[in-house]
Amino acid sequence: MSLYDDVVTVLKEEIGPSAPIFLDRCCRKHLRIRPAELTAAHLLPLADCCCTGVRGSLGDAVAERLRHEIAGLDHGGQGSDH
Repeated sequence: MSLYDDVVTVLKEEIGPSAPIFLDRCCRKHLRIRPAELTAAHLLPLADCCCTGVRGSLGDAVAERLRHEIAGLDHGGQGSDH
């Protein structure tokens, strides 16, 4: 499974079917990359972006859980093959 797919899986647990759209927006707007370019080097800033993006609607606990889960994804420094 690609890193992109792993992040979508984590996001889907909290935000449901809008997870791919949310991830696309975070990648393009905040990281300034296409989702296909997502690598392990992007995980910490992506985790922060996702946390900030859901905090207002889902609360602090969910936002921090997402931050922790996304930041903890391990792909050994490999890039995404999405």
